[in-house]
Amino acid sequence: MDKTITLCMIVKNEEKYLKRCLESVKDKVSEIVIVDTGSTDGTLVIAEEYTTKIYHFKWVDDFAAARNESLKYATSEYILVLDADEYLESDADLQKDIKPDYDYFLLKIYNDVSYGRAFTHTAVRLFANNRGLHYNNRLHEHLNILDAKTNYKSQYGEVIIHHTGYTDEIMQEKEKTKRNLPLMLQEVEENPGAYNLYNMGKTYLSINENAKAIEYFQRAYPLSSGRMFLPELITKLCYCLGELNQYDDSLKILNDAVKVYPLETDMRYMQGRIFMDAGYIKDAEITLKSCLEFGGDLGVSVTEGTGGYMTRFVLAELYEDQNQLDESYKYIVEVLQEKKTFAPGLSKYFEIVTKSNIPLDDVYQNIIQLYNISNINDLQLLLDVLYGLRHPLLNRFISVYSITAQPNVAASAMQYDKKYIEAKDMWLSMEDIQIENAVDILLLSFVLDNEELFNLAKPH
Repeated sequence: MDKTITLCMIVKNEEKYLKRCLESVKDKVSEIVIVDTGSTDGTLVIAEEYTTKIYHFKWVDDFAAARNESLKYATSEYILVLDADEYLESDADLQKDIKPDYDYFLLKIYNDVSYGRAFTHTAVRLFANNRGLHYNNRLHEHLNILDAKTNYKSQYGEVIIHHTGYTDEIMQEKEKTKRNLPLMLQEVEENPGAYNLYNMGKTYLSINENAKAIEYFQRAYPLSSGRMFLPELITKLCYCLGELNQYDDSLKILNDAVKVYPLETDMRYMQGRIFMDAGYIKDAEITLKSCLEFGGDLGVSVTEGTGGYMTRFVLAELYEDQNQLDESYKYIVEVLQEKKTFAPGLSKYFEIVTKSNIPLDDVYQNIIQLYNISNINDLQLLLDVLYGLRHPLLNRFISVYSITAQPNVAASAMQYDKKYIEAKDMWLSMEDIQIENAVDILLLSFVLDNEELFNLAKPH
């Protein structure tokens, strides 16, 4: 017999994402509870399409308080917690994951990030109702599953939750870091435990304040024995040390840590990157190749591709730096075969074939077969990369696919396809010149010895 499940959500101004979330879960739960903390857009109108159990909660700078408010209204046997920018796959089976003898279930969160990448971590999102489980922490709220007086039993589930909130555009839109920092500082001052110190380090890492991140990671480390996030803490600490050129300190930690955590691809990948940055090329080569022997991404928290295309990308860079272009080309081709939408990989492919002096016609034929444009998004990404590189093939793809490009893109395409006169006429006919094209116009002014183009570029 199926168990009843309540979806509990807290929301504020989520009209862009809420419908997708609720559509994905409406047939998988018994009831939907939504607690609004002050929406001023169309969030509540969308919510009303799916439930009548909508409540209002005055925001008090405390995510745990808002979460616990939503739990108060749940009447089902189990509770599912999602954010508006998350959704379930169509074949997600929550009933299959529920085991009566367990109190809470760890589900995988698949986080989309920029440039076609992703990382995965696990979190408690499905748990039994009316068993004393509640949220703690003003920010980075979590259930009281580790309280000394509790003896809750856990199990891993198979359901995957997709999260899109980490893309650059959404992060900028929500200004999450600006919002989070004051709350985190207050939380750490009140409760300086391992989890809070670790998240404080991550917060500083997210705004590139690596020295401060290191301070909090180091404070969290001795308190984190046995905690699920410890391998990620070590990896992020070593990344920050590397960013500050403290390579020996980073490697001293990593060389010991990979022995303790031999199946963490993120950690092994980081070790390879630090070896490479420190100039230990042979060690980097051996370590990175060992990542590929895992046969995939392994670990509690993993960045997509550290056991595959990301490691191959770094190996392509390593061999490129050593001028071993045949080896570099081999690995970058493997990157595109595994993850063609990885924009840095696509860009690196064109850089390597240019260095290798491969004829343009051959490059064109190769990319047609290798990249295999199957939809408009594939084509858009390819054009974006070619424009960013100012690559001569940009004009050919615009022509072959009958693209009506923006004037500055069309002019750049002509210019780097060596159709200089056509490009000149296009630049001179534009009313507004983008600052990103000033160098293009300046270059063409020298190629054509054209004062009019020079004057067009000069204000920028």
